Formats: sequence, structure tokens, C-alpha cells
Amino acid sequence: MATKTFTKPDIKFPMFPMIFNWIESAYSKVETYDQFVDFVAGCMTEAENTKNDVKRSAYTMIANSLYAIETNVSYESKGLEILVQGL
Repeated sequence: MATKTFTKPDIKFPMFPMIFNWIESAYSKVETYDQFVDFVAGCMTEAENTKNDVKRSAYTMIANSLYAIETNVSYESKGLEILVQGL
């Protein structure tokens, strides 16, 4: 069985706030497409669950960027795209 090659997007993380160092460390461990999808979903979940505005903003920025790179659609317009496809 052939394995599918995965090359994760090479992104530059901001230096500040420091939460980006934590996110970058987690992203550096992503090696497979499944891990990539889990990482993006985890960022979305963290952004939704945290009460810290800075943390929410950082996780949202990274998740939205990676989602848009992978799908060529912004996460914000995802719901509209699903609605249009259903018509």
C-alpha cells in the first residue's frame, strides 16, 4: 500500500505574543495530513473554549490561515460555501 506524501505548509509564526511560541512548537510536531487536520481542529477548539482574548486571537489566526491555505476558502466563508453547494 502506497503512502501519500504530505508536505505541511511552511508558515512564519509571529514572535509576539508568546502564545505563538507554544503554537509553533505544537505545529513543529505535525508530520502527517491527519495530524495537520487534528492540529487545525485543535486550534479552532482552543480558540472557542478559551476565555483569554489574546490566546483566542492567536489560535484563530493560525487556524484560519492554515484552513485557507489548505482549502483555498476562508474559514469565515465556509458556511456560505456549504449553503451555496446545497442549492
